[in-house]
Amino acid sequence: MSQATTTKRTKQFIETGYTGAIDENPEVRVCRFKTKQKQRLEILVNPHAALAFQRGEKSLNISDIVAKEEIYLDVHKGELASHAMWSSILGEENKKNAIRIILEKGEIHLTPQDRKMLHKNDGKQVKRLIEDGGRK
Repeated sequence: MSQATTTKRTKQFIETGYTGAIDENPEVRVCRFKTKQKQRLEILVNPHAALAFQRGEKSLNISDIVAKEEIYLDVHKGELASHAMWSSILGEENKKNAIRIILEKGEIHLTPQDRKMLHKNDGKQVKRLIEDGGRK
């Protein structure tokens, strides 16, 4: 990524209230919700907390999972979705509930390193189950 692109992206996030670009912050990923009509809404999340929430491992507060309580049309461009837009797509008037819906039904975009760590941890869990004879 060129220096001009990075600077432009960082400026866009600062203008929208987010203080760092996604590529520069390893603890922030995009969670994208797509409808059948190809409309999409995005939020910024902590990937580890969001995955734990989606798997039902933890009941976390939404503010602990999302980086910023905003709903975007395109995070990389810094385009915020209007209230009318996300409420019509999700059928929800409350922003926190709308973010929860995106988090529950959306897809978290992970880096190759994130995926590698997930698979490594899955192997450890399988090994533990075999050693314990299936008991916890």
